[in-house]
Amino acid sequence: NLTPDLRKKMEASMIRKTYRPGQNIIKQGDAPDGFYIIEYGEAEVIVKDSSSGRSSKTVATLSVGDYFGERALVTKEVR
Repeated sequence: NLTPDLRKKMEASMIRKTYRPGQNIIKQGDAPDGFYIIEYGEAEVIVKDSSSGRSSKTVATLSVGDYFGERALVTKEVR
């Protein structure tokens, strides 16, 4: 659990962004640029087929409280 002071500091450093339904948040192959927390709604994780690059499939649905993007920030690997 975070202390109230640490929580305030973290919240102050965050930027709230809003996305429309169907809008991409990040794309496969993007450079790491942030850590995302779902505050409202849902986000689908859609992965392209590595062999063709054309077809894609939904591998997860993230909802309130879920997060993503942390691994790319730590490893500096493309998404």
